[in-house]
Amino acid sequence: MRCDKCGNKITDGHEECPTCNEPLWALGPTAGDMSAPLTVSVQGDSNIAASNRRRQELTLPPSRGQMALQQAGFAAAIAASAAQSALAYVIPAKRSVYGRVIISEAAGSEDPDMDACKIITRILWIIMLLPFLIGAALVCLLFRRFAPINLFAMLGVFRFLNPAAQNTMQVPVRYYRIRDGSDAEVMVRMKGQFTHGNIGQEDIVTLWGRSRGGTLYATHGYNHRTSSTIRLKRSYSWVGLLLTLLFILFLMAKCHAIGGAR
Repeated sequence: MRCDKCGNKITDGHEECPTCNEPLWALGPTAGDMSAPLTVSVQGDSNIAASNRRRQELTLPPSRGQMALQQAGFAAAIAASAAQSALAYVIPAKRSVYGRVIISEAAGSEDPDMDACKIITRILWIIMLLPFLIGAALVCLLFRRFAPINLFAMLGVFRFLNPAAQNTMQVPVRYYRIRDGSDAEVMVRMKGQFTHGNIGQEDIVTLWGRSRGGTLYATHGYNHRTSSTIRLKRSYSWVGLLLTLLFILFLMAKCHAIGGAR
């Protein structure tokens, strides 16, 4: 061995160079040391493998809390899938169809669809007018001029406030059969009065709506043959509901201001 610092040859048994006093542990490996083959201890690898096997054997089973969390996760996944399926049934996905009208049936008539906004509006007005109706009934009973029921019937209160009251006016319903580009036939249903455009046989149309039970319930579209937009009459009962809610908020703000002034 030679010292890397001064180059002096060092015999075995020395801990430092006798010439420059350089510690032997600071010296790098010599060429003779580098040429020595490396050996791998097979026994050490076998011990590591045996230790890993013992760790796997000693692995504890999942606790009750972990099992409960796993079951809760499975139940949540099943509930989410069921909710998605139910939502898809209640609110079908939107789709469109493009093709030629091969059959245009004569328009029929049906009752109008249930209007949730109108029903909610009537229920809110029932709640707001209930004290006044009770007061009017007490006045009628006190003076015995009118029976409360006759008074309400004369004013049309029951007809106006009844949430389940149906509109006696029928709306037209039309069925069309459209053949798309893949020669598949699609049944289309349009309920309501046309406000823009129209559809006739042999027209090339694009219709948008929601599919339910293999039938497309179209609400609007475009007639490529006449270059016109197709639209049905819309319900604006949501405007009445919005105004009713604003009126209720106004009354609540007034009552709060009066209560704060006292």
